[in-house]
Amino acid sequence: MRKLIWCIVTSIFLAPQIWAQDFDQYQPLESSGTIPESFVTLTESKVIDDIERIDRSEKRKIRKEKEKFVLVNNYLIDQLLLSGRVLYNDPVGRYINNVADHIIEANPDLADKERIQIYVVKSTVVNAFAYDNGSIFINLGLIAQLENEAQLAYILSHELVHFQKRHAINSYIEYDRISRGKSQYKQTSPEDRIIAQSNYSKELELEADKHGLEYLENTLYDPNSVYGVFDVLQYSFLPFDDVPFPKSYFESDHLKFPEDYFLEETNVIEVAEDYDDSRSTHPNVRTRREAIREILFSEVAEEKKEFLVSEEEFKKVRDLARFELCRLYLQSRDYSNAIYAAFMLQYDYPESSYLKEVIATALYNLTTYRHSSKYEFNRLIEDPENMQGSSQQLNHFLRKLTNEEMNVMALRYVWSQKQTLPENPVFASLSDSLMKSLVYNTDLTLRHFSEKALSDTLSDTLAQELAIDSTEYLKLSKYEKIKLNQKLKEQDENDGEFSFTRYAFVDLLQDPEFTRKYESYLSSKTTVETKTDKWGRKIKKTTSRKEKKRLELKGASLGIEKIVVVDPYYLKSDARKKTPVQFVKSEINQQEFSKLNAKNAALAGLDIEVIDPNTFDEDDTEKFNDYTVLNEWIRERFGHEDQDNAIVSSHQQAAKLIDKYGTRYFLWTGLVSTRYKKSFPLGYFLIGTVYWFLLPPAIVSLFIPEYDTYYYSLLFDLETGKVVFFNSQNFENSDRRDFVNSFVYDSFYQISKSN
Repeated sequence: MRKLIWCIVTSIFLAPQIWAQDFDQYQPLESSGTIPESFVTLTESKVIDDIERIDRSEKRKIRKEKEKFVLVNNYLIDQLLLSGRVLYNDPVGRYINNVADHIIEANPDLADKERIQIYVVKSTVVNAFAYDNGSIFINLGLIAQLENEAQLAYILSHELVHFQKRHAINSYIEYDRISRGKSQYKQTSPEDRIIAQSNYSKELELEADKHGLEYLENTLYDPNSVYGVFDVLQYSFLPFDDVPFPKSYFESDHLKFPEDYFLEETNVIEVAEDYDDSRSTHPNVRTRREAIREILFSEVAEEKKEFLVSEEEFKKVRDLARFELCRLYLQSRDYSNAIYAAFMLQYDYPESSYLKEVIATALYNLTTYRHSSKYEFNRLIEDPENMQGSSQQLNHFLRKLTNEEMNVMALRYVWSQKQTLPENPVFASLSDSLMKSLVYNTDLTLRHFSEKALSDTLSDTLAQELAIDSTEYLKLSKYEKIKLNQKLKEQDENDGEFSFTRYAFVDLLQDPEFTRKYESYLSSKTTVETKTDKWGRKIKKTTSRKEKKRLELKGASLGIEKIVVVDPYYLKSDARKKTPVQFVKSEINQQEFSKLNAKNAALAGLDIEVIDPNTFDEDDTEKFNDYTVLNEWIRERFGHEDQDNAIVSSHQQAAKLIDKYGTRYFLWTGLVSTRYKKSFPLGYFLIGTVYWFLLPPAIVSLFIPEYDTYYYSLLFDLETGKVVFFNSQNFENSDRRDFVNSFVYDSFYQISKSN
């Protein structure tokens, strides 16, 4: 009865929330409702609770190892929970939990059910993982690859076994024994110990496979879905589908790419199931398939199904994951995968402006990197020779383009989207930037581009010989086009110039706005001499000595009235110990550091608002989502390093926070303090045998601990994406309160004071 009621409730409330997403005007996933207790509870409290669960009858050494594991494990989990990568009460997570309910209710022997918490992680990696405290994390990259709900149910069953059998802590203890050469590992070599760790991990995975299947068989899900899960894992290195990328995708009636820019055929997908897994944490796919085949029932009852919650909801949730992958690829600067994923989704959502924005953003940033350095550009585009499947075609094409050709193609695409969606600010902004980039980074004036169609530029003799117009050109075979292009090249080389980009803007040149803007950028263009390094990357002009000296003596005088401090960071470590990070002290000091920032801002006359996830309560979901946007923004911004012209894909979301918080200035600040092993001052003692007055300092230094402390304060203008203030201090001393206080105050004073 409870299951029936639950299904009715979710069909009324959950389904509309999933279907409410308009994929044509897609909005990124957000967390909702109240923040779960696991997000707002101090880690120290969780550690105390988990330590109490350790069996006191175990040997003291084992208990101590488990206590250490509990400490480290809880802090690592909380770092993930508060990283901005984890969602809660989102449509994907709610659906996954609904599937999990079928498994949990069908297996009443599951212990500690109340501790199970399942979350979605914004990651492209095809993976899921579980911890002993009941936290189970499912990556969006995995959801995007699944074929049905039963496959998801098996993955959840597998992770529930890891939780139930406490595999995480058991593997930690066993790994420690192996690495230290204890028990049967005393006489083993380092090489054999690595293999032993791998074998133990594989044993746990096979156990999770076996018992996970038992959990699944207790439900109404079809157990044969397990075989499909192994397919998903085996081909996880590929995109979520394999669709041929057509040569015509970025072409127009007038812009045509050379045939050799595209492969005649892509590499066949070939993956061996029995790959060498001797050093892997997981058995190879063949081993796992055969192990499952031995225990899987040969006949499956008719009532077994692939979908119990809803097939329609599954497909919607999977599409949500795939749309999110587009964002995640952009954030990680994996632009070819972002384009390819958006291209595949356009088959089902051809009118989605969001997918067009993804492609436009990827093309713009690729153009920026291509102009900057071919070396940097090729680092972003995987070598097509190492690829398999249809996505290889896109990478091959992108690597063939010169910087001019990339810019022309990108501008052609984005301007066309701007014409179709004139109210969309993304296309307006990117088209202007791409046009400016084309003018400033190349010598292409409007005279380079033909106002006439390709067929109209043929000489009378050639036109008569070929008897062809632009419509008929499209109908030619590949070989006829090659011959035609060869004749065109011969004709154009007689004129001293040839480029297929000549015909890219035939129709756009009829648009007065296009030509007016192009001429405007040409008139404002200034020639700037730039130096390049050995990779061809542009070297920025450095600050003058005079300016450096002024900043050192007087500091910055920004005159800023308000800033937002984001996630103030504090880390204490002791390099003398096996586990160097002092988690408890770090958490306590981080809370104090947040208060210290507020106090010194007030003294400096600076209005600040602090977004600190460690201080959130259950009603702070709106602020948690803001924090997530800022975390995504800063990660991608740092990824661009010195590429100031590259744009952050979440710029539009971040821009909304400027109005919300009443400032464009957001500060990331933190402190790291490390204590080191004391070095013996031998030199002092040797000299002290000759100069006695140097001996006392040597003796005193033995009792003074060695520290290294680093403080940083980094202020960004969220509107421009540029750094407006940076203050860092590195000193060989402990993180004494007076030191830290002075550095924090100095940063805030420089930010707030006016000239």
